[in-house]
Amino acid sequence: MKDLMDSLKDMDYRVRRDAVLSLKGTASKENTALLIESLGDDNETVSSEAIKILKNFGEAALPHLIGALKHSSYTVRRNAAQVLAGMGNAYLQTLLDLAKTNDDDIQFWISEVISQFGSRSVKTLVEIIEADDMPAKLCAISALGRTRVKEAVRPLLHCLDEEQWTIRKTAAQALIQLGQLAVDEVIRVLNCGVTDREFWAIQILGEISGSKARKSLISKLLSENIPVDQKQVILQSMRNMESVEVVEPLIQMLGDKNWFVRKQAADTLWELGEMGQEHLIRALRSKNTDIRYWSVKVLGDLQCLDAVPQICQILKNDSSWSVRASAALALGEMGYEDATLDLVDALRDSSEYVKKNAMVALNRIGEIKQAKSQISEEWVQGFTRQVFSDLQSSRTRGALARLKEMIRDVPDFPKPGVMFKDIGPLLASPNGLSDVSKLFAASLKGRDIDLIVGIESRGFLLGAALAQLLKTGFVPLRKKGKLPPPVLSQKYGLEYGEDELELSEGIVRNKSVIIIDDVLATGGTAKAACDLILLSGGKVEGFLCLIELDFLDGRAKLPGVSVESLIHY
Repeated sequence: MKDLMDSLKDMDYRVRRDAVLSLKGTASKENTALLIESLGDDNETVSSEAIKILKNFGEAALPHLIGALKHSSYTVRRNAAQVLAGMGNAYLQTLLDLAKTNDDDIQFWISEVISQFGSRSVKTLVEIIEADDMPAKLCAISALGRTRVKEAVRPLLHCLDEEQWTIRKTAAQALIQLGQLAVDEVIRVLNCGVTDREFWAIQILGEISGSKARKSLISKLLSENIPVDQKQVILQSMRNMESVEVVEPLIQMLGDKNWFVRKQAADTLWELGEMGQEHLIRALRSKNTDIRYWSVKVLGDLQCLDAVPQICQILKNDSSWSVRASAALALGEMGYEDATLDLVDALRDSSEYVKKNAMVALNRIGEIKQAKSQISEEWVQGFTRQVFSDLQSSRTRGALARLKEMIRDVPDFPKPGVMFKDIGPLLASPNGLSDVSKLFAASLKGRDIDLIVGIESRGFLLGAALAQLLKTGFVPLRKKGKLPPPVLSQKYGLEYGEDELELSEGIVRNKSVIIIDDVLATGGTAKAACDLILLSGGKVEGFLCLIELDFLDGRAKLPGVSVESLIHY
């Protein structure tokens, strides 16, 4: 037994894995206790084997697994709950009974477990909600959101009437988790006449999104007598919708009586970026002064050069001094040098505000000209990335801000202590991948590139999109054994061993390539990729990545390689 316990603590995960596998023969108390401890192993391979064996032990392991829900290690508690959820319907009634325990820790995790059984768990969870125990009630409400069944919707909607804000908030989050299953019922609440319930319905539908939710919120926004605070919540939710459907309603809100609503609608249109530009250009002909004013401002902030002719005409001819003043600032924000004469003419405008803004715009254009003349000089290279980013256009900064908001933090994945940066929402966004490709392409302007090389696997997505935009070829760098021979390979170190990249032999010989990946962390994979290109006779022109974890200093492993990252943490 001592040798076995020593093996379970060995530095080599393979030794620990083999020790765990040796326990699968007998569901003894001792073996089960050791497997419970192995649920907390740092290596996912080890903990996964322990999970499989405990599931097979079945009823014999049940008391130990229940006890493990109070273990000091979060990883043990989480994995024990996973085992219980995977033990099947035979133990559901036992778990339902345990859900009514007075032990907060066990109740929390059992609620998590039984939510995996869908409709069969709803009745028990509702009974817990109807009891008078606040911690238990919150656990059960959260669990209803994970049942992914329609029967959970109405009990959660009833919770929106509870006096305690925490309960209402938890119920709203659970309804958001149910997603499209909840939309029809929540839409009915949207116009119920009870202000607080309508407020929660707006927030829920805004988070769920989708065509039906979006249409209902647009209808609510444009309805008569809607309170200002409800308008603001709807406008906030529209930032994440990324659908052309929301653009015209937003432009209508630019003419709202309330300044804060107008400002928020303008900010939301700016967040949506290129999607709204054509509509905003058409809005420059609106009879509403506020709509013209804010449309000009947003187009200027977006650096929309297509709007310059119309904005120049507005600067000369608009009947409102505020719109003319907005046009002057917009031309300055764009740094559009050809508008200089129009701005000089505006210095003779009858409005002091227009004259002042024209002067500001002329100064702005002069600063941009000076910066452009110095960009190619060597001193720029000595500036920090932050200073260089200040020279980027507001349009670029806006695109980067939108992209960063789409990246989701996932704690303790793929192992405890790691904060995983999930780019899934960015890829799912209609404009996310397109914006990334355009920003990468802008950073490569003027460089002679033959091929884009993408590192498995997310580098394939980013690299293929960029190659299509640049009209160049794309080459994948794959993990060992995925490419047909002949191949060249390069090993690189990992925390628990090593991995290997492979490249089709001769495919990059005498070619100038850009390597691309989603994340630059410690730099091990990036260095292996660069080494492999050089080994194959290619020339590395640069390394691009969507995300760079600056605190890991991965670029230090790439001396002499031009590294460009869009988002930094």
